[in-house]
Amino acid sequence: MNAAIIAIYTVVDGIGVRASGNALQYVAALFLVDGLPYFALVMWRRGKARRPAAWAYMRKRWPLALLGTPRRWARTASRCGR
Repeated sequence: MNAAIIAIYTVVDGIGVRASGNALQYVAALFLVDGLPYFALVMWRRGKARRPAAWAYMRKRWPLALLGTPRRWARTASRCGR
């Protein structure tokens, strides 16, 4: 079942890229469409009392987010392997 779902969204992504005519633009729009609702959900689930701490955390670490997940994951994994 999982393989079928992966195959379906892979085909849908391929169709979307071809229909858009620009793969980078398609991926950027997809990240935006996926990311904003997720961000809103996370902030809503935190509640008003914990939102200022979340904003402070994001302000402090946004440069790390620009570097991407692989580098951050590698640092975390190396610490766990000790």
